[in-house]
Amino acid sequence: MQLRAQIPKPLLLIISRPCLVTFMKYNGKVLATVIRERRMQLNYSQDYVAGRLELSQNAYSKMELGQTGITLGKFIVLCEALEMDMADMLALYRQSLNQDRKEEVAPLT
Repeated sequence: MQLRAQIPKPLLLIISRPCLVTFMKYNGKVLATVIRERRMQLNYSQDYVAGRLELSQNAYSKMELGQTGITLGKFIVLCEALEMDMADMLALYRQSLNQDRKEEVAPLT
């Protein structure tokens, strides 16, 4: 009988304050929604943001739909393009992630 090690689901490391580190599950769809909402808030086109990331509009669209992952390097440039501090973007992600979880377990009425 062969035993396989359990591979943990991806975790996102958040450093919210000095010496305080919290972990949360990574949800690419939720992050993609936060990014899309911010872009629309600024009235930026996908083409404009894609250009800042040196991506095609199609590749950026896949990122915004949560079909493609975001590297740390792209995340840094993306935050700059969307005129938002990385910590603020992650805070919005956390807030949206918590809201998404509440909706998943909300009782039907």
